[in-house]
Amino acid sequence: MRAEPRVIPVLLLQDGKFVKTTRFSDPVYVGDPLNVLSIFNDFEVDEIVILDIRAAHNRNPTPVRELQRYAEECFIPLAYGGGLTKIDQLSQIFNAGYEKMVVNTALSDNREFVQSATEMFESEWQFVAEEIQSTVHQSIGQ
Repeated sequence: MRAEPRVIPVLLLQDGKFVKTTRFSDPVYVGDPLNVLSIFNDFEVDEIVILDIRAAHNRNPTPVRELQRYAEECFIPLAYGGGLTKIDQLSQIFNAGYEKMVVNTALSDNREFVQSATEMFESEWQFVAEEIQSTVHQSIGQ
């Protein structure tokens, strides 16, 4: 029996708008988040991942009120990543309507945070991203 492929678009958020980038540089405006998410409601996607690339850099997540507006517009399961470093941030974002969180830097910077989140949220805590770009470039000599 073959499993059907899952369609999970990853939308990059920067300064309150969705952008397209090349290796997270040179952002090009894609659209207003509420408009883009309402368009995705008409597509057959399984989940949407929103990554705030500025928040990831400065460790300051998108305001929960803004994330809640996105969740209210979208009828597809959502995951959020960007600047998450505290358990209370995770709780607030789960309560705003998101089903999964994405962490990256916290994996290496704050293992206690990841352990605490795993214990507190158990099954909801499913989605983790690791940055491997520098490792890949080192291994191929770039």
